[in-house]
Order: sequence, then C-alpha cells, then structure tokens
Amino acid sequence: MRISFWDKWKGVAIIAVVLIHASGSTANFPVGTLNNNFGIILRQFINFPVGLFIFLAAFFVANSKSLSESYWNSVKTRVWRLGLPFLIWSFIYFGMRMARSNLIFADIPLMLLNGTSVSVGYFVIVMIQISIISPFLERLNVATLTKLLPLSLLVSICATYTLNVILTESIWSEFPYSALPFFIWLPFYIGGIIFGKKGEDFWLSIKVWQAFAAYLVFVCLSLAEAMLVFEDTRSLATSQLKVTSMLTTGTVCILIFSSWVYGKDKEGNLLSWIGQRSFYFYLSHMLILWKVKYFLDKFTVLYDNQVIFVLIVTFITLGITSIGALVLDILFSRYNYIRRALGLS
Repeated sequence: MRISFWDKWKGVAIIAVVLIHASGSTANFPVGTLNNNFGIILRQFINFPVGLFIFLAAFFVANSKSLSESYWNSVKTRVWRLGLPFLIWSFIYFGMRMARSNLIFADIPLMLLNGTSVSVGYFVIVMIQISIISPFLERLNVATLTKLLPLSLLVSICATYTLNVILTESIWSEFPYSALPFFIWLPFYIGGIIFGKKGEDFWLSIKVWQAFAAYLVFVCLSLAEAMLVFEDTRSLATSQLKVTSMLTTGTVCILIFSSWVYGKDKEGNLLSWIGQRSFYFYLSHMLILWKVKYFLDKFTVLYDNQVIFVLIVTFITLGITSIGALVLDILFSRYNYIRRALGLS
C-alpha cells in the first residue's frame, strides 16, 4: 500500500532534480554576474534530491520483508527493478542520438556502465552498487549502524575533497565519475536504515522547528562554503557532495520524518502523482529538457534572465514529461509490468 506522504516528497525531489539540470546554463555567464550567482545560490537549497532518494530507499528496505529472502534473490530483485527501466530508457536515448547521427556504437558499453546513456544515470549505477551490499547492512543492529554512520561520512568527505582539491587531473574528479562510487553516498543509505529500524516514535521525538532551524543553519553554511571554494572550482561550490551540502540534505531528511504526523493522513495530490512515477521522471526528463533549452536559448532576452529562464525550462519540462506519463499510463493501464519497466510504478 502506497502512502501519499512519501510520494509527495519524492515529487518534491524530482522537481528539484529538474531544477538542478535546468540551472546548468547559469554557469555560462561570467563570474560575479547575477545569472552566475543565481545558479550557485539556488543549488544550495535544492541539492538534496539524490541523497533523499537514497535515504528513502533505505528506509523502505528496512521496513520490507527482504530479510527473509536469500541474498541472491534479494539482490536480483533490486537490480532488476533498477536495471530494466534504466536499460529501456538508455536505448530510447541511443535511438534519439542515432537519429541525430550522434552516437558512436563503441561508446555504448561505457555509457551504460557510467550512467551517461541517460545523461544523469549515475544515480542508478550507485543504487545498483548499494543493492549488492544492502542485505549485509540491513542485518546490522541500530547500535552498529549508528557507529558506522560517522565513519562512512568521513570516508565520503575525504573522497570528495581529495578528488576535487588534490587529484584534480584524475578522471574520477570529473562528472559522472566523481559521483559514481557508492561509498560517497553511503551515509544517506545508512541513515535511512537507522530511521527505518528505529520507527515512528523516534521520528516524532524530533521537533519540526528544531529540524527546520538546523536546515537553515546548514543552508547558510553551504552558501558560505560555496562562496569560499567558488574561485577554485564551481563544480565543488554547486556539489551535492560537499560536506555542508551533505549535512543540509541530512537535515532535509530529518525534517521530513519529523513532520510525518502532520502529513501521514493527507490525501494524494499532483506531487504524490509525480512521486509515484519518480523513476520515470528521473530517467526521461533530460530528453525533454535538452529540447526545451535548445528552443528557448534562441530568445536572448529570456536567456539573459536566468531566474525566469530556469523556471520556465523546469515548468515546461515537467509539463511535457507529465503528459508523456499520462499517455503511457493510459496505453499500458492493464499491463503493470510494462509500466514498471518504464519506471511508472
């Protein structure tokens, strides 16, 4: 049984994902301009979606019956649910590239392995890696997981700053490779399992105002760090993986769970509808976003006002992608396995 509360937050996360990718054009403007600064500032508020998706995935796993399954059955089921939609959408992207004569067949294996077959598929590759070790993590008790959490955060932070500050010539310092190692994202997964195992009483012991205050503090720290490192590397300034961004995402996760009592009985809405289809939106939206940007780039007045440009690109992309979801829902309403294969359920 789906609970609209979680789907709504998945919907919020998908909107943030589209905003992140729509805001990439702000980097094309000179340093210090309003457009460039807007992109950096915006990112500090919307850097949470991938971490949140990973956190929620762990939470649901901790509340599932996967512990009763064998290791291989558990891993096979998770990898299949992630991998099949990823492969289907990858070949849709490949088909689009072939139509533009923009596909080198020798590149296909690497594109599948690093997730660039769907442009931003690194998240899927990360989740497949985590799926392989997840059954071991799920069997750990809360005390052990709580000790493991700060250690995993330390490893993540060291890896991120080593790649961005010291090993800057390495391919692993460049996207998507800098985001591919599972251990960089592992703190969110461990945190999600802890929340899943501790249960509702634990979430509700956290005051909403405390979580929100912590979020505001870490957003400010994230802004400060972004401005501090921006002159050296914009990619780190806007990164979801710099330490202050990770802590901000952590407070977003805590804030969501602490507000459970206020939203658990609310009915579904457009956000929950999007959230139910979040994997479809994640895998498909770049196909639309590329086209929307290409069309709107021609309007200089609009492009030069990135605040408006980013919002319009996001709105149109979500609108067209939603229409696609509606059409596919109607076409395959009796074939849930096809809807699942497309990421719609």
